[in-house]
Amino acid sequence: MSDEIKLLPCPHCGGQVEQYMYLVLCDTCGMRTSMQDSNKVADAWNRRASPWVDCKDRLPKDGELVVVGYNDKSIGLLGYWDGWEGDFTPVKWMPIPPMEGTK
Repeated sequence: MSDEIKLLPCPHCGGQVEQYMYLVLCDTCGMRTSMQDSNKVADAWNRRASPWVDCKDRLPKDGELVVVGYNDKSIGLLGYWDGWEGDFTPVKWMPIPPMEGTK
């Protein structure tokens, strides 16, 4: 019996992930954990919360520019003003994350 922890798929794209000693990395989109103890990194990956919000559950505030995801797993930026801009119909959205090293 192996003590290896089964890693959950990527919360952003659903892709396969691999553990590389001190971090877990998505092979598809590049999402990764921060560097941490190799004995704890798999648990940390599996506990993370997805930043994506299902459009059926909640929509952005009017005037908000957000990252959107579509059924074909493509992503983009889109504004919401009492409805989505143009003829686009995303299935998920999330706030634009801050750039690393900025406030």
